[in-house]
Formats: sequence, structure tokens, C-alpha cells
Amino acid sequence: MDSSQFPALARYKAYLNTASRGIAPRASAESFCSAAKAYTGDPERAEDARIKATMGLVEAFHRLYGFREEGVGVGESTTHCLTRLALAAALPRWKIIMGSWEFPGVYQAIATACESSGCRVQRVDGWPPEEALEEAVEEEPGVIVASAVTWVEGYRLDIGRLSRRARKTGSYLIVDSVQHFGALTLRDGETGADAYAASVKKWLLAPHSSIALCYSSSRLREREPPVAGLGNLLIRDWDEYWLGGHEKRHPLRDDGHRFSAPTGVSLPELEGARASLSMLAGIGVGRIEKNNLELARHLVETLEDKGITTSWSCMSKEARSSIVLVEAWNRKSEVLEAARRLLAQGFMISARGRGYTYGVRVSMHLYNSLSDVEAFADALIGLLPST
Repeated sequence: MDSSQFPALARYKAYLNTASRGIAPRASAESFCSAAKAYTGDPERAEDARIKATMGLVEAFHRLYGFREEGVGVGESTTHCLTRLALAAALPRWKIIMGSWEFPGVYQAIATACESSGCRVQRVDGWPPEEALEEAVEEEPGVIVASAVTWVEGYRLDIGRLSRRARKTGSYLIVDSVQHFGALTLRDGETGADAYAASVKKWLLAPHSSIALCYSSSRLREREPPVAGLGNLLIRDWDEYWLGGHEKRHPLRDDGHRFSAPTGVSLPELEGARASLSMLAGIGVGRIEKNNLELARHLVETLEDKGITTSWSCMSKEARSSIVLVEAWNRKSEVLEAARRLLAQGFMISARGRGYTYGVRVSMHLYNSLSDVEAFADALIGLLPST
């Protein structure tokens, strides 16, 4: 990939932190700025432009992953979308099942929403995640909320397996795809979940924004979202609505926008995201995945030749992603110091951990090269005591 398409790369010796936020291509930034200028110059036409931009983003997502467009909605973040989707499946009295490895912000949002809604949250431990989640729904059906790829160590769950078990037990499966979409393909059976949600600011490379894509199955679209606004209602005549039609209750939409942001999202953010997804669709997610995994494999092999442990060490090939946790330190203070020194050298990475697993998290994407990986490996090895 031509690095000149990503001007922000020039600020770093190597940007290896897409699992936190991606770098937007030049075309996306230009689309964002152009839409912002158009909005301020002609606000009366902004709503029509926003609807058109939403359709364009949904179409680009369809080209990238093949999800049927009628099932796709546009929300304000992964967390907001997941909370609406999970509560729609769970209300009024079902349990929501989440692993202790899930992103804490998602768990916090769903748990607090359940406190006042009548559902309950069951948090499970155990590894591998698939077995712990399957055991929970065998005991009692519920709504599984699970990440396609875990945020700390980059473990890729077998979503096809979980989808089959959810259907067999009469449960629902809601997938947090924020560390998946844009980086990895969909395997056989992975489209069988009831819903998927992913912010566009990470691997989908949109300008940093409050937009997420959410897909819901026809089965889930029979349920009602816990909150609904104008964006979720089926209003056929807006003139009639503003002249008194708002005084009656309107039905919910029966497409993916049933779970979209209740008040919609902004035109500039939609246009920036559309440009990013269009670029990714033009490249093809299969090529992107191959690039990412080859870079991750090279990093892991280089480090493990020096006796440095990574999260890939105890994973099967099928469970690996382009997120690698380097576990070269015995104390958390050492991890933080190593991360600080790497950042000072121009390597954008993150210190991450949960429980007794912690280290420096590295994530490779399409704008990374072999030289990025080798430079990082050399720098990291240089930080460790010689033996």
C-alpha cells in the first residue's frame, strides 16, 4: 500500500496501534472536510445529503463483507450499538452472557442498562472462550455478547461454532466486531450470528468519529430496541408528521435502521467513513488479511527466536489475528516503562493486560511494512537485558 495515502504515518517511526485507532487515508479526510464545508454552506440540503451518505456507507459495507443492505444500520459507537442490540434480544427477563475478557466499556454499559431494565448479566471465566460461553447457554438460554477478536491478546473466536450453539439452545449471539471488520475475512458460518457491531475508527480506517456499523438478522429485527427515536421510526409522510402526525405513535422500521442511532449521525463523519470503506472494498479484505497476518507472523517468529513470548505462542493457527501481545516482562511496571521508551522512539503501540496476562500490544494493518515490523522488533529486543 502506498504510504503517501496516509499522511499521518510520517509522524511515527512505525505506527503499530490500529487496535486502538486507525489512520485515515487522505481520500477520507478530504471527503470529511468537503462534506463539512457543504453542510455549513447549505444547511437546508444537509438532511437529504445525510440520507444519501448513509446509503453510500451501507453499500460500501455490503461490498466489503457481503451483508445484506436491508439489515445494516448506522450507530454512534460499538458500545451504543451492542447495548441496543443485546437489550432488544434480552428484554424483558433474559440473561446476557459476557466473558471476563470482554472490553470493559461494553460490559459496563450493558450491565448498567440491565440494572433498570429487568434483564441480568452473567459474567463467565474460562478459556478458550467458546467453551465457557457454550457451557453458560447449556445451563440456561440467553443472549451471548462476544468479541470476534479479543482486545488484549488478539484471540479470534470461532463465531461460526458459537452461532450454531446459540441457535441450538434457543439463544441469541451478538458479536463485537470492532477488532475484526476491516482486518479479517468472514469465515464459513461466521455470518450466522444475530448481530454484529463495529466502530469505523479502527480497522475500517475512517476519520476518528462517533460512527459504528451494526448488522441485525431478520430474527432480531422482530424485537424492539430499548430506545427508539426518529431515525428508528417508519414515517412515510414527513409533511404530515410535522403538521400533527407526530402526535400519534409510528411503527418501528423493519430494516437494520431499527437499531441505528435514534437521532442519526453527522454528514461529514458519514462521508469520511464511506470513503474509507470504499477504499478497503477496492483492495479486498482477503488481501488485507493476508498482509496483516504475514506481518504478524514475521514479528512473532523474530521475537520467539530470541526467546520472547507472544500471545500467538499458545494459540492455534485459526485463533490468530493481526493483534500480537508481546509478553516479555514479569512486572506491570516493566511493561509500562518499556511502552514509554518505545513510544519515545516513535513506535506507536499500547500497553494492555487483564488478569495475569499483560504486555505490549502490537497491531499490524495494510499500511504497515516488513521494515516497520523489523524496526520494532530490533527496538524491543534492545530494551531487554542481555543474557
